[in-house]
Amino acid sequence: MTFPPEFWEAPWLTIRLAFVSTALLLIIGLPIAQWMSRGGNVPLIAEVILTVPIALPPTVIGFYLLVIFAPQTWLGGSIAGRTKVLSITLYDEVQKMDYAAAHAYSAVLLTLAFILIFVVTLLQRGSLVAR
Repeated sequence: MTFPPEFWEAPWLTIRLAFVSTALLLIIGLPIAQWMSRGGNVPLIAEVILTVPIALPPTVIGFYLLVIFAPQTWLGGSIAGRTKVLSITLYDEVQKMDYAAAHAYSAVLLTLAFILIFVVTLLQRGSLVAR
């Protein structure tokens, strides 16, 4: 089964977005984590703001992210090659009742998830052995 070139737009955009998000979180998060772990004078409001995402259930955070980044908002949208990531593309295919395409996108998502979890598990096991 061959896929048209536009089929791979959403998966590549999703992968690029994941790498950029991870890099930004590392650049921003590691210094903040180090600052907080040193036990210095962390303002109460900063500690609360940084702790709330950990305390809230993922469904609450997911709901607010959906509200902020919904396709109807200027932050969301469904612009091919710009904001139309794999999960939005999958949703669009289901809405169009193109289940063959939806299955193909689901298979790509499942494969990506499996590969990423596999790599993370290998990295974790390697770091545990080195200790």
